[in-house]
Formats: sequence, C-alpha cells, structure tokens
Amino acid sequence: MISSDFINTFPQTKDADIQGITASCFSLGNLGGCLIAALFGDGLGRKKTLWIAAAISALGAILQFAAVNFPMLILGRVINGFGNGKLIRMLPLERRVNIVQAWSAVQSVSTKQRVCAERDAESSL
Repeated sequence: MISSDFINTFPQTKDADIQGITASCFSLGNLGGCLIAALFGDGLGRKKTLWIAAAISALGAILQFAAVNFPMLILGRVINGFGNGKLIRMLPLERRVNIVQAWSAVQSVSTKQRVCAERDAESSL
C-alpha cells in the first residue's frame, strides 16, 4: 500500500506499527479539529471558520509535501487532519463526501510527485 519511493524516503514506515501511527495521526488531528470547530464555529461564523480550516489544512499538506524527516511528516499529518476535521464539521452534510474525496486526491498526488522528484534528483547525481 506504500510506494517504494516513500519507503526509501521514510524507511521508518517499513514497520507496521509506525505505519499505523502515521495513519492514526491524521485521525487524531481530525478529532481535534472537529472539537475545536464545535467550540469556535458559532463565534466566528461558518464561512470564516471554513477559511481558517482550509488554511490550516493547506499548511499541513505543505508540511507533508516538504517533509525532510519523519517527525515533520507526522506533524504535517496532524495539522492537516486538524484542518480537515474543522472543514468536515462545518460543511453541510451533502457536500462533505465530495470535498473529502477531492482533497484526498490532491494530497495523494502532491505527496507522490514530491517523492518521485526526490528520487529523480538523487538518480541524476
């Protein structure tokens, strides 16, 4: 399920426990984002909360994309999950599924592009 390029970049993920922790960090961030959105959503309003959540989620995605070490990847996943949790909590139910699928596809492609670009750069040296 994990590409060989990703494992070469982050060899810690060969361990199944580390793979589970890596995946769970996103869910942990989702939980935190949902709880915080419930507290602050009324005060800020839905639109402002959605903009803030999108910015937080984008920051997490950038951290994952630019990760130079494993802790940075984990931090990016938690922050991305936090923003995603806020987004999910504040979106109307009928829009949640489409937004989450589109966002997941964007993150998957961007992470794969970065890992492949690093591999190509290393092989050209």
